[in-house]
Amino acid sequence: MNISEPATPPNQNNSSAAIFPAKRLVPVPFVLGVLLFLAPFIDIRCNDVSLQQVSGVGLATGFEIKTRDNSLLGKLDADNDILIRKSGKREGNFYALAAMILGLGGFIISLMKFKGKEIWTVIAGIGAAAALIGLMINIRSQLRLDLSLRNDDTKISLVVQFTPWYYLAVIAFLVGAFLSYRNSVDNKSSTV
Repeated sequence: MNISEPATPPNQNNSSAAIFPAKRLVPVPFVLGVLLFLAPFIDIRCNDVSLQQVSGVGLATGFEIKTRDNSLLGKLDADNDILIRKSGKREGNFYALAAMILGLGGFIISLMKFKGKEIWTVIAGIGAAAALIGLMINIRSQLRLDLSLRNDDTKISLVVQFTPWYYLAVIAFLVGAFLSYRNSVDNKSSTV
């Protein structure tokens, strides 16, 4: 008998999955996805010049569009109502709010202990990622991206670009859903 090797009880696996089980990692991508809402999700640009960046929280709750009284965008808005409404205030986006709530819900559920929580965290992760994709589709249709206007023989290109922080949030929620699914499969295989 070798004294330096500890006795392992039967039915215990010494793999890396036992050291870092998916169950312990599930809350991490959800909290990361929610925290990414504090970073800028979109960059409003005119002729390759950044005018304003808007965070995920700003998209979910509403934000003020910053303009100068004599800016070209202010003149375009008065005539065409393209990007900026007269008040300069944009309402919160339903898809951004839904993604933020689903991500926070997935985080809270992943910390709870009850049977079948894995399916709820999978639904929350996939739902949050789907809502963020819906946000992109909604913003692109709402703001008429890559729209080119003619004004006094000057070409003006208004564009809204999604930042890497937005894409990281989508990936974080999908990773959270995958880890929840993996945890669910591991729990089913250990009970058999």
